[in-house]
Amino acid sequence: AGDVFQSLMTACSRKILASNHWLATDDTMRVFYDNHEQYVNVNLFTDEGILSAADKGLAASKLADVFVSNQVDFPTNKLFDENYKGRLFTAVRHPVDRAIAMYHRILESVKDPVCETLEGCLSSQYMAKNWITRVLISKRDGGLVQEDLNLAKEILRTRCLIG
Repeated sequence: AGDVFQSLMTACSRKILASNHWLATDDTMRVFYDNHEQYVNVNLFTDEGILSAADKGLAASKLADVFVSNQVDFPTNKLFDENYKGRLFTAVRHPVDRAIAMYHRILESVKDPVCETLEGCLSSQYMAKNWITRVLISKRDGGLVQEDLNLAKEILRTRCLIG
């Protein structure tokens, strides 16, 4: 999630990023270089990684300039507190663009005939359904109802700068 945003933060803005770049053989929370870009050795894309970063005091360490996660509530509740507050902003891709990009990724990794066409893949088990709504309201599985959409819109309205 957010590959373009992460590149903008690291390569263009020279920010130290805490995201999903980590060294699998080293669990020390420290800054490391990858292709001249700086990352904190944590994984903010899994619950386990977020809990580990929280236990190690990622926010208090001030190692990272920017935190990037594919989740909203869980990392903000676990990583930040009254002493170490973050500012939430989001870059949301247009749903059609996101679906097309996801389709191309699925084509590379899945050899299921259902995914030979975009239409087939859209209704398959491989394509995430209502991903941004699910991330915002922390509801990964199950059906969605109108109240879920309303809650996601309220989270965006009250917690994110939209523009």
